[in-house]
Amino acid sequence: MPSGSGPNLAVPDTTGAVYPGCMTAGGKTQAYVPPPNGGPYGPPPGPGSSGYGPPAPPPVLQPPRPARLRTALAAAGIILAVVLAASALVVALTTRSSSNDSNSAAPSAGDPTASSSPASTEQADRALCAAIGPLMSEYSTTAKAWFALGQPGTPARDAALPKFIDDTESWVRRADAVLAEHPNVQPRFERTLQRYLDDLWLFANNIEPGPERTYDGAAWTDGLVAFGGPQSICDALGAGW
Repeated sequence: MPSGSGPNLAVPDTTGAVYPGCMTAGGKTQAYVPPPNGGPYGPPPGPGSSGYGPPAPPPVLQPPRPARLRTALAAAGIILAVVLAASALVVALTTRSSSNDSNSAAPSAGDPTASSSPASTEQADRALCAAIGPLMSEYSTTAKAWFALGQPGTPARDAALPKFIDDTESWVRRADAVLAEHPNVQPRFERTLQRYLDDLWLFANNIEPGPERTYDGAAWTDGLVAFGGPQSICDALGAGW
């Protein structure tokens, strides 16, 4: 190869000797042939087909996008809210339906035998007031006449005591019968009237001639307190005596 027409490179021959230029040991020239696979050191790294050039950068891994995660969580929250709202609506409708069924099955307020509440017993209360009123007035007259005879233990009052006891016991029996014929009145009317009758029965069965004893006065006083029950109920209905 003429001088200046190619690179001045050392060329190895088969013996391992190295000569300048493109000359072999026999003095012959030959073209430069790159050693296979880059020689004993291998090809240099690089992106090209011959292995030459700068090394390729490593692949870049993209991190997960937080926006997608937030979107998924928001969608799940919306779905959960819709499900909870639908469940609450079903419970509310079921409760309202049960309440309407209970109200429709409740007894009417105009039927005095259907319920024990005061609002539904007005007719029965009026009937008992009308039946017991004359008896209450009768016993009021009997008691006033006996008390008018004098203080406890006086001769006139002790002399009238047996008749007063008989009158009281007879009156209690008749009043008990009237109360039994009106079982559908409001509970308070029944309780206070029965308490009044029981106190009078106890008073008549325990009283004796002579000075008044403590428990006699207690029975009579408790009867007066119980008397206020039927009296106030009947007065409120305009059926007092």
